[in-house]
Amino acid sequence: MEEKTPISSSNIILYGPPGTGKTYNTVNYAVSIIEGRTLEDVRKSGYDVALKKYNKYTALGRIGFVTFHQSLGYEDFIEGIKPVVEEDGASSGSIKYLPSAGLFYDFCRKAESPRSISGIGPKGCESISRYPMIWIVNLGGFRENDLRKSCLDGGYIRIGWPEYGPLIDDTTDFDLHGGKEPLKDFTEKMQLGDIILSSFDVDLIDAVGVVKGDCEWDDSFDDGFNRKRAVEWIRIFDEPVDIHSLKATRKEQMSAVAHLKNITVNEIMSFVETPDPKGIRDTGNCVFIIDEINRGNISRIFGELITLLEPTRRKGLPECLDVFLPHMKENFSIPSNVFVLGTMNTADKSLASLDTALRRRFEFIEMMPDPSVVNRRFGDVDLSLLLRTINKRIELLYDREHTVGHAYFIGIRSMGDLAECFKKKIIPLLQEYFFDDYEKMCWVLGKSSNPRECVFIRKAKRTDFQNVFDLPDVYEILDDDVIFMDPESYIGIYNSRKI
Repeated sequence: MEEKTPISSSNIILYGPPGTGKTYNTVNYAVSIIEGRTLEDVRKSGYDVALKKYNKYTALGRIGFVTFHQSLGYEDFIEGIKPVVEEDGASSGSIKYLPSAGLFYDFCRKAESPRSISGIGPKGCESISRYPMIWIVNLGGFRENDLRKSCLDGGYIRIGWPEYGPLIDDTTDFDLHGGKEPLKDFTEKMQLGDIILSSFDVDLIDAVGVVKGDCEWDDSFDDGFNRKRAVEWIRIFDEPVDIHSLKATRKEQMSAVAHLKNITVNEIMSFVETPDPKGIRDTGNCVFIIDEINRGNISRIFGELITLLEPTRRKGLPECLDVFLPHMKENFSIPSNVFVLGTMNTADKSLASLDTALRRRFEFIEMMPDPSVVNRRFGDVDLSLLLRTINKRIELLYDREHTVGHAYFIGIRSMGDLAECFKKKIIPLLQEYFFDDYEKMCWVLGKSSNPRECVFIRKAKRTDFQNVFDLPDVYEILDDDVIFMDPESYIGIYNSRKI
């Protein structure tokens, strides 16, 4: 059933038998999440279009991919200590052990300032640092004024307090003229790559920029605003934009300089982005794909972060939780714009069932074989009906989780392809499913008129040894190209006519 609304669940697992397109469909899901479109809409555009976008978003860091396995651990996924060989200096060749960011940790940090889906985004976006602070500056007061115009035209920001002179340090007596917090912020805390908002009025901004230079004193200005920093303006709005939704306080907007702590880069970029002419909007969402999620040791990989996966515990939400990472020496929480998309092969019974804690935190979407995908004929063989018949028999003899996915038949373009598929894929898969119980395999691939009679498998001639000791029959798979190339061998599986 197609989704009629954009995907809203933060944690999703696509599950089903092998060959049902779980990993294949992560492309459509990822594009749908990032662009805020329905799955139906994405699929209508075509898989090739979605795949190109998927590759682009992966290059931009908006999509991450990992396959779980038994050797993967917390050190690889979240944080750990890894050896590093010194290459320079007197200690060259020696080994140091340093904190190392894991795949998911690194992805979440980058997701806090996602790159625009349009490429590098508006001019200047590429200059934003990895973990930028967001500042709001009041350029000479509210509304239009000469200082504001010179800053926007000249590519910088300026503040006053000329009484202190060029140097601000620990010996400065701020009791004389005030301004301690904005001056400290402007000269020390503000860093290259931080984001600047120009406060036009209460709840309004008129420009967004990126810090490009250190603090410097410029004697050429005679208005008292000699302390400046170079800024690359990403966007200067034709009309001031209301940022009431960003929750900047009146005090912050009236201050000469203030650090905005409750605003994310993603929220800022929603104002900066120019609407796509095709109507595609950038939601700011990022997608982390975990293929074969049930093959990993969940408690070993996620550790305490399993709690943070809950949608209500994400960063910026009222019930947000964070944990202290001892190696990285910082608090960590999962951003609300990070979606986790997993795949799970239900036929993989070599592993324990999925961790209960993980199961509770994910929505599960079943993906079963779809015979309509292979609705075509070769040599009068109806592939769709053939797949449907085989799967009905497997459901009766085993269960629906071990059916054959339509992906096994998608690449078939001739009778030769069908023969190769049966010899090298279908029959080996059934051998694994039924633990070499060839009698059941015969029932799956047997004639519709007599399921015990299978043209691909036959009983070997009994030996005297078998008869004396009453041993079971031995089966063998025929290596006969004539049989595998004969359309009637396959038609007989779903058609009761005699062959």
